[in-house]
Amino acid sequence: MAAIASVGLVGGIGSGKSLAARMFADLGVPLLDLDEVGRKLAMPGEPGEAAIVEVFGDTFLNEDGRLDRARLARESFQDEQVMRKLTDALHPLIWAEAERWLARQDAPYAIIEAVVLLESGAADRVDAIVALLSDVALRRQRVIDRGHPDPSLFDAIASQQCSDAERRRQADFVIQNDGDLGHLRQIVAAVHIGILHRLANTVPVDITTAGE
Repeated sequence: MAAIASVGLVGGIGSGKSLAARMFADLGVPLLDLDEVGRKLAMPGEPGEAAIVEVFGDTFLNEDGRLDRARLARESFQDEQVMRKLTDALHPLIWAEAERWLARQDAPYAIIEAVVLLESGAADRVDAIVALLSDVALRRQRVIDRGHPDPSLFDAIASQQCSDAERRRQADFVIQNDGDLGHLRQIVAAVHIGILHRLANTVPVDITTAGE
């Protein structure tokens, strides 16, 4: 583990996780999006592409021998076995890159935005977890408002993710994101202060939630 503390930020589709991540970044917290790390590692010639081909063979290769990322992403959301194999292939590479990134940061802690942190059993790779929770109907509407009107997309992705109850169980801090942007920003700021206090051992361990 790097000297800097790492805080995993988790949340289901439509929970506002990426928005909250940017709000932490606005407060000066270093931010790493593991999805983006994975995308870069899977680019042509990168080690992630080789790892994917080793696991799946030519299943997701186009006629020109290039990885069909769109089809791989689509099938991974629809097939739990494909998602598991993809996770197993990429996550060692992703976390190795995350450790190198953490070692370069100069801050009390960094946010690691990770979609499947809990689902992949990687919770022990971070020092604390912040969970974004939100009403399911509201989450679905947010996805529709982002330009994805087919509800089956939300259902397919949500079915591959753990429940909010499980996120709450594993979280050190919980953000209930059912309000407006101003409210979310206030909660993120409060959690940021709570994390800093916890790192300094100046806050009671039962102060773990915000916005509830």
